[in-house]
Amino acid sequence: MRFQARAAAEVAEIDAWWRTHRDAGNLFASELAETLAVLAKAPDIGATGHDPALASVGRVLLRKTQYHVYFRVVADALEVLAVWHAKRQPPTL
Repeated sequence: MRFQARAAAEVAEIDAWWRTHRDAGNLFASELAETLAVLAKAPDIGATGHDPALASVGRVLLRKTQYHVYFRVVADALEVLAVWHAKRQPPTL
């Protein structure tokens, strides 16, 4: 599993925010870790976009924290492209 630089920066920023502003400060990190473990075994569970140019990009919602994880499989490895709050417009990938 690997993170694009953009995704790694988003995860660090989101995690820092949760740890500072929420009583359950580790909720985002634990939910992300659990979801990535599932995706590593079954990457086809995510939804795909409607844009044919993004057909290889999947998306899964972290239900408790309301973040979408955008990902794809490259050479049998999961690659996280972006992590984006569900209330925001989707990122440009």
